[in-house]
Amino acid sequence: MAGEFELLKDIVTAIKSIKDIFNNFPFSNPLLPQKDKLIELRNKVDSLEEKINNSFPKLSHLVWSYSAIISEVKVARSISDKARQLIMNDPALSPNYTAIFANKLEDDYGRVDYGITQISLPDIAERGALTEKSRMIRDLINHLKTVKRDDIDALQRIFNDIATHYSDMEAILGKLLQKLLYLQ
Repeated sequence: MAGEFELLKDIVTAIKSIKDIFNNFPFSNPLLPQKDKLIELRNKVDSLEEKINNSFPKLSHLVWSYSAIISEVKVARSISDKARQLIMNDPALSPNYTAIFANKLEDDYGRVDYGITQISLPDIAERGALTEKSRMIRDLINHLKTVKRDDIDALQRIFNDIATHYSDMEAILGKLLQKLLYLQ
């Protein structure tokens, strides 16, 4: 991603240099050959500069929004992974920690779900896939609250499934971010 921003910086610098040349160019000289073509080129450079100036803040905001959601998804996935590992390593702790993890996962889910509804998604299929994964996670968290605290296999399976769905969400969001960066 840093390479794309360096390229954009180089383009902006080149446009400024071209504009400086045009600003010091003797357009009023009546002997200037192909004056109309030079004026047309200057107008195209001005238009390109305007597009970059209008698009970059939007692109920057979209990249930031996607990155923030991806970070929230990673946190939620790691919480679920850690809960599964803790229960697997020390099943006796299951009754004590399952409720704590369920509450934390519910909080994380709320932030992720809200964030997904707030970002601009260029593809309806991806929005549907994210919505489906989100609902599956919600249902698993609700199931987590009702499962017996000593049913270690069920708890591990639920935490693993939650982590898997978050991993899938992360992959979908990553692909969307790549599309966004290459299409804008």
